Amino acid sequence: MSKHYTTDEKVLLDWITSKISHPDEMPAITPALAIILGRTDVAIRHQIEDRKKSQGFSGWIFPN
Repeated sequence: MSKHYTTDEKVLLDWITSKISHPDEMPAITPALAIILGRTDVAIRHQIEDRKKSQGFSGWIFPN
């Protein structure tokens, strides 16, 4: 069952997305953020990727 993101989580994800300039930065950020938010690393990466795509950035596929 999926857990919906709270308003505070969405604000945090929006802010973090604005600070990331390259997908290579993700391995340093997403594990800690996943623990803090009680989510999986993949879920956080997906949220940030979706936000980047909605801002017009294409090719935001994160390295594993």
